Amino acid sequence: MTAKFGILFTLLFVCFHAIADGDPTAILFKGYTVQCRFLDSLNQELNEKGQNQAITGFQNLEKWATKKGDQNLVFAIQLNRLNHQLLGLDSGDDYNNRNLAVIVALSKNGSNEIRADAFQLLGEYYWKTKNYPLAIENYLYAYNCYKDLTFNEYPHKSDFLYTLGGKYYFFRDFDTAKKYFLEVWTKNINPNHVNNGISKLNTLALCYGYLEKLDSSIFYFKEALSLAKNQNNELWEGIISGNLGNSYLKQNKTVEAKKLFEKNIELSKKHNAKTDLIVSLSGYGDLLLRQNLNKKALEQELKALDLMREFGLSTNYKIKSRVYPNLAKALAENGQLELAYRYLDTAVSIKKEEDKERNLVYIAGVQNKLDLEKHLAAIRLKDSEAKQQMNIRNGILIGSGILLLLVLFILRNLKEQTKLNFIINSEKLKSESLLLNILPSEIAEELKQN
Repeated sequence: MTAKFGILFTLLFVCFHAIADGDPTAILFKGYTVQCRFLDSLNQELNEKGQNQAITGFQNLEKWATKKGDQNLVFAIQLNRLNHQLLGLDSGDDYNNRNLAVIVALSKNGSNEIRADAFQLLGEYYWKTKNYPLAIENYLYAYNCYKDLTFNEYPHKSDFLYTLGGKYYFFRDFDTAKKYFLEVWTKNINPNHVNNGISKLNTLALCYGYLEKLDSSIFYFKEALSLAKNQNNELWEGIISGNLGNSYLKQNKTVEAKKLFEKNIELSKKHNAKTDLIVSLSGYGDLLLRQNLNKKALEQELKALDLMREFGLSTNYKIKSRVYPNLAKALAENGQLELAYRYLDTAVSIKKEEDKERNLVYIAGVQNKLDLEKHLAAIRLKDSEAKQQMNIRNGILIGSGILLLLVLFILRNLKEQTKLNFIINSEKLKSESLLLNILPSEIAEELKQN
């Protein structure tokens, strides 16, 4: 146990050393940005050791930060630990209620950045338990916390925007997804500073493609391709070349598409990207068919089919849905009608299943939006009632205060009047006594009566 603790402590110290030249206290009482970047770096180190060691590592770090009295750092560490504990579960149903209570408390009482992290983690929890309305509600609460912060002030902003947009993308609400994706790509953002920027641009381009806005789709595919080349990421360069080629093919720009498909095939082979290679070969075959190069087109489709078998992907219906329609067309154009109909029947069957699945997802998305709207309406009603009750309570308190002040004013005036009457009566008695002592009694009595 001691040895294990020593290893973890050494690991934590090494991470600190990279950030603070060997002085762990360098991140204490610093701003959220500094501490967030440190913890993100630490996460990468601990992830290589597995979930259990990562959790233990953050527990030890949390104790250290608590002793040092940096409460904001403690909160940030707690959320990282709780995130690891959630990721390590097969189902969110197994999540400890105490852990959930800590997250809820931080979502209410932490700094704006900590609250955003806490709401985001609640969103992840509810998504994992398939409570989609509550998940999106908490993602939106997080969004409201970080939306006005800069990307430098809140390093998680681009990732969280894509997580939120990705949930709408999942439910095929591409228009809403696009809205959040676009927030990442402001004029002042440097694409090289966006985490997984190539993938993010590719997703945005796909979103426009689903919306049949091909010019915008091509624009963002080109941006993604430029970034991939800039970062010397050949695997992504190949994938995006194929996606861009498909977009050009939809516009019947076969010359531009041909070069991109050939690049896609070249780089997919080089990096052993099996799925991408199969799909790109089939897409290239479809392009050749449009150029009336029927025999060459069939060669490409048969290559794709052979690779499906070789790579053990013959039962992958998503790949079949991309390859079989192209294969059926190529077979038909080469006079192999019986075989063409066989693959076409399979393709139609797969298409029906795909459409069914997409419709179910779409319906689930609509239902999710309805549930979310109902839930938010209930929250707004509850907030309105609470506000009304607060106004009534405040009215009663103000009225009671005014009444109390009025009573105190009356009592004060009454006291002052009583005191004044006492002084007047006392002076009157003194005057009467003086008259009796100085003047004859008959005259004094006459003056008193007058």
